[in-house]
Amino acid sequence: EEAAAAGDEVLGIFISGRMSGTFEGVARAARETAKRHPDFKYALIDSMTNCMEMGWPAIAAAKAAKTGASLDDCIQAANTSLHSTRFVFAPESLLFLQKGGRIGKAAALIGNMISLTPVLTVNDGEASTFSKCRTQKKALAKMLQVLGEDTAPSGLKNLVVHYIGSKAPAVKWAEEKVAPLIGFMPRVVPASPVIGVHVGPAMGIAYECNAPIPDKFHSSEPEIIVC
Repeated sequence: EEAAAAGDEVLGIFISGRMSGTFEGVARAARETAKRHPDFKYALIDSMTNCMEMGWPAIAAAKAAKTGASLDDCIQAANTSLHSTRFVFAPESLLFLQKGGRIGKAAALIGNMISLTPVLTVNDGEASTFSKCRTQKKALAKMLQVLGEDTAPSGLKNLVVHYIGSKAPAVKWAEEKVAPLIGFMPRVVPASPVIGVHVGPAMGIAYECNAPIPDKFHSSEPEIIVC
């Protein structure tokens, strides 16, 4: 409302609409605001993801805005970044996923008995299994393998190590495994509490490549509302 009254343009980038009602609520609020301010120009993007995989596109758009880019150019910067990012993470156990209804009790029991650790990602707006490993150590190694494959064609632009629960193991992993691979010590930051509730203790990486990752989105593209 304040931005519209001031004659400013607004670009908003939000958590996946398949994970939260935030995007739908904001779109409704923007339409109502536009009724009171007919000249109000805005754009809303459903990132189809969360955490810093959503953060890199927001930063890309903000950097474009600071250079005086148009709203359309800022949208393009965000959308290009969305196609160039990935978020992969590995939980310490399957208990929280089972409690949240993401997997069945039998699957959780068997998985924990054989030390099965899935590498999870966000695919087309929803959490999904990227790979299955026997131990978390192998899952962490798999994530770095995926990072190497994604960044090989164009190089790495940005990366953070995410964690849920204790920070110390994530810092140790970042120092001993991630930093030597990418050539710098990445920031180690917590995932959001909401994500943490569903996943439980975990570690992962969210990164941005210098160019789009082929076939990043499968069944649908990020929704962009422009008015």
